[in-house]
Amino acid sequence: MDTEALLIDGRTFVPARYVAEAFGATVRWKEEIKTVYIDTDDVGKVVDESDTREVAGFIVPKNIDLAVAGSREGSNYEATFTIAFLRKDVEKQKDDMEKILLQRLSEDTVKEIMGLVRTKVKDTDVIEERYFYDKKTGQYMYMPKSWPIRGSTITLYIYIKGYKPY
Repeated sequence: MDTEALLIDGRTFVPARYVAEAFGATVRWKEEIKTVYIDTDDVGKVVDESDTREVAGFIVPKNIDLAVAGSREGSNYEATFTIAFLRKDVEKQKDDMEKILLQRLSEDTVKEIMGLVRTKVKDTDVIEERYFYDKKTGQYMYMPKSWPIRGSTITLYIYIKGYKPY
């Protein structure tokens, strides 16, 4: 998540986009009427493997558990990849992430990213935050700390070309 969860009166509040996309929904914002649309039509459906979508130059199969989302207006990243430990096959999500990242990023960068991702085997394992740089695309990436909680996630943010996060 690019923003902190809030704990108010014993309840945890997280951004709707983060939760919806983690479960495969599509989220759209209509600025003119200040409205969020969450489309769940394809969530849980079996989709033909050749059915794909494009996200920030990546070709993403629609029938995978890995959450791949484009940027939202005003953000400094172009795509996020989220592996959710509450979803059924975490190792398949990792494999899908690797295949998709290899479409645009250098093999060395993907190897470095996936080497870190694959160290988190259980949701209680911790991955410390880390930045990556891909020489092939000239882009930075950021992986925030993956906390040791039930249902944790691993998220990778790919910054827009030319943005230097630190």
